[in-house]
Amino acid sequence: MALSQHEQRFFSIKYGPKQLPARVLGPVGAPAVILVQEWWGAANIDAHAARLASHGYRVLVPDLYGGWAEGKSVLWAKLVMLFMPTSGSVSAIVDAAAHLKAEGAPKVGIVGMCYGAVLALGAAARSDDIACCAPFYGASFLLFDASKFHKPLQAHWGQLDNLKYFSDMAMGERLAREVRASGNTQVEFHVYPTVGHSFMQASPVPFATFEERLAKVGHPVYDKKPIELAWSRLVYFLDTHLKAR
Repeated sequence: MALSQHEQRFFSIKYGPKQLPARVLGPVGAPAVILVQEWWGAANIDAHAARLASHGYRVLVPDLYGGWAEGKSVLWAKLVMLFMPTSGSVSAIVDAAAHLKAEGAPKVGIVGMCYGAVLALGAAARSDDIACCAPFYGASFLLFDASKFHKPLQAHWGQLDNLKYFSDMAMGERLAREVRASGNTQVEFHVYPTVGHSFMQASPVPFATFEERLAKVGHPVYDKKPIELAWSRLVYFLDTHLKAR
């Protein structure tokens, strides 16, 4: 489900000397969630943004590709991601959180998927404005120090994920283990046995079918049950840390 024209409010957030294009929906002053894109681009997660907003959140989706690129193939997505400055993206997300707080959001959380999970962890570690973090299938220890990560964390991993050193089970288990070792008692690590990478996507885009996606990148086909379970856990996590007084 794409956002309607009414819901797609495009604007720019100033970060450093640049402007960050973003989609935003939901009322000003509501608890806020920053939703960080997969490597395919920001438009690929419109349905997730709309669903989060339906739970009473102001949702901001930073367009980290600057509106000029959406992944149309694996090669295209890899090239765009490689040439995108990671540190600049984290800084942009940090400034987006400050923007939401300045608007009146009482609390701000962050959700990231795939490459967005890496950026979400980095931004949550750096920003005092981000209260909690929910990464889906992706982590890197280059952008944050797990031994100093003391915010509520809810990680979601597909057991069949085949992306080694990025989102396979070994990486997910390491993320949970190292953050817990810091003394953080607010760590959830949820594993979904029947699915792999990008399992939250109810569309195979940019592939024509889920079978084509499986053949080309090895991600198992669509399975609604773990998606709905993950959504129920995510909403409860966000409600607990962003709405509870």
